[in-house]
Amino acid sequence: MSENIFEKDFTPQCQHLAWLVEHLDGWQFGEQGLIPAILKALRLSKGFCIEFGAGDGVSLPITIAEMYRQDPLACVLVEIDESRRESLRSLYPLATILNTLNWDIKYIDESNVVVIDIDGSDSVVMREMLQAGVRPALLVVEHFDRHYPIATSFPDPIPQWMLGIKLESGHAIQDTAETLHAIAGKFGYERIGFNRCNSFFVRRELFTALFR
Repeated sequence: MSENIFEKDFTPQCQHLAWLVEHLDGWQFGEQGLIPAILKALRLSKGFCIEFGAGDGVSLPITIAEMYRQDPLACVLVEIDESRRESLRSLYPLATILNTLNWDIKYIDESNVVVIDIDGSDSVVMREMLQAGVRPALLVVEHFDRHYPIATSFPDPIPQWMLGIKLESGHAIQDTAETLHAIAGKFGYERIGFNRCNSFFVRRELFTALFR
């Protein structure tokens, strides 16, 4: 397991899911190891892996890096910035690189995992996707950094006009982990845990498959 001082920054939803901590590895807070472990436990070996906001992967690793290593042709990287898309094409030549993603195309409908990491409107995209009837097995969504010193001073839920505003620290204002939890629950998802910046959800009918 790689050295990462934040590896243990993961809170399982219940004691039956404590085994997940063993699989934390890689960028950012262990997500790169955790995602394939969850999919393996769910016995999902095929299907698209989609990452929104993949442009950070130009200078940092993409969250679904392990999935790209296993099956690059099944990876879809969505990035609105054109220059970052060009860089992603050179770094991940076998992935599908898009500037947007319609909810009615095969990539999203046949996905095992969707990662939403867009530094602001993560909850908005999450809600739109679920309202469109898209139901990936695993959903990983970024929330407001729980370790940010003044995170608790913001209203919950965050007013939509505030989402994405950059703070002096470089952090973007995002909805909280509990707001994401509430949204996911309305659309048939169970939270399996959260770390400093991301919440993890699986479809409710798959939830007990993770119990050991």
